Amino acid sequence: MFFRDCAKLVLDSINPSAMPVDTPYVGLEHIEKSTLQLNSVGSASEVVSAKRIFKKNDILVGKLGVKARKVVQPDFDGICSTDIWVIRPVSGVNSKFLFYWCGSRDFINNLSASSDGTIMPRANWDMAAIQEVVDFDQNEQRIIGRILGNFDDKIRNNRKLIDNLDSIAKAIYHSWFVKFDPVNEKFPCKNNKVTPPPIRKQTGNWRNLFPNELVGSELGLIPKGWKVVKLDFFGNVVCGKTPSTKNREYFGGFYPFITIPDMHNAIVNVNTRRTISRQGATRLVGKVLPARSICVSCIATPGLVCLTTKESFTNQQINSIIPHEDIFTEFLLYSLRNLKNEIQTLGDGGSVFTNLSTSKFRNIKIIVPDRRTLKAFRTIVDPLMQRLTLAFRENKVLTELRDYLLPKLISGELRIPEAEKQIEEVGIL
Repeated sequence: MFFRDCAKLVLDSINPSAMPVDTPYVGLEHIEKSTLQLNSVGSASEVVSAKRIFKKNDILVGKLGVKARKVVQPDFDGICSTDIWVIRPVSGVNSKFLFYWCGSRDFINNLSASSDGTIMPRANWDMAAIQEVVDFDQNEQRIIGRILGNFDDKIRNNRKLIDNLDSIAKAIYHSWFVKFDPVNEKFPCKNNKVTPPPIRKQTGNWRNLFPNELVGSELGLIPKGWKVVKLDFFGNVVCGKTPSTKNREYFGGFYPFITIPDMHNAIVNVNTRRTISRQGATRLVGKVLPARSICVSCIATPGLVCLTTKESFTNQQINSIIPHEDIFTEFLLYSLRNLKNEIQTLGDGGSVFTNLSTSKFRNIKIIVPDRRTLKAFRTIVDPLMQRLTLAFRENKVLTELRDYLLPKLISGELRIPEAEKQIEEVGIL
C-alpha cells in the first residue's frame, strides 16, 4: 500500500496567544538529529506566529532539511513549528509502527531526494504520499512497534538516569563551590541558631573539611585558605585542529573527532559523527586528548562542555584542558559548565561567530579549594560519573541496535520471531 493509505497530514493551526502559555511547543531545534528523540521542549509563550496543533502520539517529521532525520512521537498534546509535518495514522494503522516507518532511513532518504528548493530544501508531501509501505496486518504492526519501542523506552529511562545523576553532582558542586553552604552553615544567625544545611544529605560530614569563614578575593568572598587561579593551573590547554579534508585517508579510523554537534546534550562523549585515522593522527601532533580531558566549545556556540572517554581529537572550535591530576577532573568539568555565561561573554562577538581565543580560555579565573576538599568532591562525584558514562554507552548501543533492526523489520526482511530471538540475548524484550 502507499503511505497516503495509512497516514494523513494534519494541517490544523492556531496562534500561540490563544493557548495557555505553558502549552508545549516543539520546534526543529527541540528535535535531535537522527536519534528519534526530543532534546527539550519549549512553550507557547516563546513563539508568536501561527503553529500546527498536534495530539499525543501524532508523528512529527521535520520537513525543512529533512536529511537530518528529525522525527519524534511526543506523548503529549501541543503545538509545533510549521516546518514540521504533523502526521496521524488512519484507522487500522498502529501509530508506533507508523512512527518507525517515518523514522526509517529509506523514507527519509526518499524525502530528501525529492525535496523542493536548493538553499533550504523542503520535503514534498505529494512525493511522500506515494512511497510504498509493506502491508503488515494490525497484529504484526503492533509487535514491530513494540519491539522497536522497547529500545526507545530503555533509551529514555537511561536519559532520565543521566539527568538525575548529573543533577545530584551539579547540586553538590553548586552548594560547595558557588554558595559555600558548608561554610555559611557555621555562621551563627539570629538567636544564636545555626543556618540549617540546604542539602545536608549531599554534604553530610564533609562540612568539617571547610573553613569557618569567608574572606575577600578578586572574585568576591571565598572560603579562607582557598585561592583564585587561572585555568591552566589545572592542566595543559590544547586547541583542536582539523586535518586536511582533501585527504580522505585522514578520516574514518580509531580516534573520535569531536565537533560542536557532538557536544550538545552530552556531558560525556561516547559517540562522534566523524573519526580520525591513525594516518590522520600523525598530522595532529600535540593535539591528542587522553580520556578524561575536558572539552569546551569556544566558537559559534560557546560554553558547551564534555568529558572525553577515550583518546580523542577535536576541531579548532574547541579548546580543551588535560588535567594534571585526577582530583581536578570532576571539579573542572562542573566549574567550566558553571562558567558558561562567562565563556560566552569573554568571546569576541562578531556578526556571525563568538570566538573565545585559546589565550583568553587559559586565563579564565577559577576558585580552587584545598586538596582535601577536591579529593572529597571526587570521592562523591566520580561514582556518579561512572554510572552516567555507562548509561551514555548503553544508549549508543541501544540506538545502533534499533537502527539496525528498524529497516529489516518494517521491510519484512527480518521476520518477527527471528527478531525477537536475536534481541532476547541483550535483554530488550
